[in-house]
Amino acid sequence: MISETYRSGVMKNIIGRGISKKQIYLSIVFTISAAYILAMLINSIIMGVLACSRFGMGTTFYPAYYALSIAARILFVMAHISFAVTMTILTRNAITGVIFGLAVPNIPQILEMVFRFLKIHINLDFLKISTHMPSVYAASNDLSSFLPCFAVLCGYLILSVFTGFMLLKNQDIK
Repeated sequence: MISETYRSGVMKNIIGRGISKKQIYLSIVFTISAAYILAMLINSIIMGVLACSRFGMGTTFYPAYYALSIAARILFVMAHISFAVTMTILTRNAITGVIFGLAVPNIPQILEMVFRFLKIHINLDFLKISTHMPSVYAASNDLSSFLPCFAVLCGYLILSVFTGFMLLKNQDIK
């Protein structure tokens, strides 16, 4: 969406009508995130109906865990979408933006692999999203793992949104 708005000149028209760059950025991130949430909701309903028709109603043993894990997954997707939008704004190319958007949150893993290759052992687990993401298969009443999960995800989301705002603010629209 973003690279096409730059390429076709729509971004110049949008900004020329007085809409702020921050509103444009947030509207794109929230629109894509809302589409994901809608698809996730539809998928969950279909899977729930199929599971209930096959295995019966059953019970949910840890409802708070499942609710928080869904919130964590939504934040996870919003962080990745925000990085992809930010990188697309930087490169003005959709493919490059998505590739960088997927690579940037994985920088701690990439750095660990490079350091391991150089025989330097460093642990960057506190920065990894994957370390803190909750597992549906290991559900429990212990909700203490969600605080670092939400802290890391919110940190990545705030970093990418702030970077996107700064890029748009300093970018010349042609």
